[in-house]
Amino acid sequence: MIEIPHKFHNSIIGSKGRLIRSVMDDCGGVIIRFPQEGSNSDKVTIRGPKDDVEKAKKQLLELANERVRLCAGANLALFCCENMRSCVATVYE
Repeated sequence: MIEIPHKFHNSIIGSKGRLIRSVMDDCGGVIIRFPQEGSNSDKVTIRGPKDDVEKAKKQLLELANERVRLCAGANLALFCCENMRSCVATVYE
């Protein structure tokens, strides 16, 4: 399980789920589950073989951190988290 700020979930999932399906396919067919839409939960679940799950975690964290950088660079205060430290995706083992 990893935590990614819920404000970034839709952009990581992508239009019609294309981006997240691409990540799942690239990572050996892992299953990635986001919380239900409207939830404020940041928890994202990844299931599959350990090596594939680690690869998927890495890709998701890169996508999340890219969105944090874009957000900070564009200074979009309404879109970003109030405290940038809470925007950084963290991994839970």
